[in-house]
Amino acid sequence: MIEKFVTKSGHKSILINDIRYHSSYNPEKEADRFITNIIGDTRPSTVIISGAGIGYLITAVRKQFPEAKVVILFYRKELFDLCSTMNTLKNNYCWHPDLNIDIHTFLHTSLSDLDIEGLQMIEWPVSASLFPEISKLVQKNLSQVIKEKRGSIVSSIAMGRLWIRNSFINFIHLEDVYRGNSPPASCPVILTASGPTLEESIHLIKKWENKALIISLPSAVKCLLAYSIKPDIIVMTDPGYYSMHHLKWADISHSVIYMPLSAATGIWKTDAKVILFSQPNFFEILLLSKCSNIFHSIPPKGTVAATALEIAQKLSKSEIFIAGLDLCFQDIRSHAMPHSFHTLLEITASRLSPVYSQEFRRSIFFAPEYNSDNKTRTSLALKTYEGWFRSFSPASQNKLIRLYPSPVAFPSISSMEKKEFNKYFLSRKSIEKKSFIQRLGKYPGKKERQNISKDILKTWNKNIMENIKIIKNTNTLISFINNMMLLKLLYFTNLQDLCHIKRIIRLNGEKACIEPVLDMLNDSAMFVQRLYNNINNFQENTERE
Repeated sequence: MIEKFVTKSGHKSILINDIRYHSSYNPEKEADRFITNIIGDTRPSTVIISGAGIGYLITAVRKQFPEAKVVILFYRKELFDLCSTMNTLKNNYCWHPDLNIDIHTFLHTSLSDLDIEGLQMIEWPVSASLFPEISKLVQKNLSQVIKEKRGSIVSSIAMGRLWIRNSFINFIHLEDVYRGNSPPASCPVILTASGPTLEESIHLIKKWENKALIISLPSAVKCLLAYSIKPDIIVMTDPGYYSMHHLKWADISHSVIYMPLSAATGIWKTDAKVILFSQPNFFEILLLSKCSNIFHSIPPKGTVAATALEIAQKLSKSEIFIAGLDLCFQDIRSHAMPHSFHTLLEITASRLSPVYSQEFRRSIFFAPEYNSDNKTRTSLALKTYEGWFRSFSPASQNKLIRLYPSPVAFPSISSMEKKEFNKYFLSRKSIEKKSFIQRLGKYPGKKERQNISKDILKTWNKNIMENIKIIKNTNTLISFINNMMLLKLLYFTNLQDLCHIKRIIRLNGEKACIEPVLDMLNDSAMFVQRLYNNINNFQENTERE
């Protein structure tokens, strides 16, 4: 129960269940002191206020840090309504439990990756004691989203330029691109990852493969083919070498590859059919917008398994069975056998470095945290993926079921054993799988795709050089800070520098960043020019041939 009252200093305040939410004397000064003690003079770029009351914390943050982005999490809708009447919510991102959006999704959409630099989180102590359950839910999701954002930053620093390069190379080289038509709505899906438990369910999958759509991650393909199981769809998102290594020597002529342009290059060298989707990175959108077709937009989730699950949900309204999604090592075993990584270990094995020793060292490096109770290993990355699946809410039409689940449990996903699985498929009819794709219409020819790519890169380079000229002439960063297209490009080409510059501007002002920004822009221009030269040289060589 919420009761309003006026404090001795004349300020409005409230009681919740007879407990004071703010000071009964001067809640404004109380909020000022609290913010000063918690944040100090660190000059945050973004402040998340958890358990906000009726506006005093928000006002204190705005007063002390007027440049900061403010995200406000209310633990009761009534508090949000009271705060709204006091006109303190303008230009802020607000959430309360009655909103038609879960806290995880809200935080993901409200916070950009760059907001993590200079982020400050505060929780009003009274709110945590009054609403412990919602407080725990909010803090848990905050922790998970920050892990995912940090993971995204690490991935973008390592892979940003590769994503751009791959997108242009794939756009030019992919000749036959297809469009997917949904299979029958009643068609169940079996989604296969490459965790060790895949071996336990592989015979069941083989038994009923003609009655389900088989969607596989690249790392599980070798194991499936070893048991003569032909995956209908392979979802590939990773940009690096190993993603294609899983498929390089596999017979995937019967499979459809779902991939973004930024995925690993070289799939055109296989006989597999390709269906493109957008992740949607701005450069992918630019390229695909020239194709006069509609492409699905599937935002990246950090792990290809999550993307494959979303694709499965788009394709089917029936049950989705998940096999091999372990998100942990079983002792030193990371994958079901056979596996393409094991072949690499065998090639490099020697008397002083046998395969078993290499597997042990690899498990220590990639999954350093050991659980002696169930003899599993994990890592920060695996725990981040685990957190995403734990918070995952299945689409209403789908029922998600794990086969032979690993020790890593997902509360929102049920489990099924052999007897129930056989019973489910026993009465079902076989399905026709070849009718759900067709060739994409109005796909530009190779020369046109090359010219499209060169035009985009010329535009980028022109934008960069114009900004360099403006910064040198004005000795300010106004044109740079307000150029959203350029900032998007730099996120992928120079993210580490961009984070560093954002920190310097936040702490020391933009004048301290003139030279670092010019260096960063020149470096990005060199990358764009090299990519343009490579495409231009390829086009000239192709025309001569």
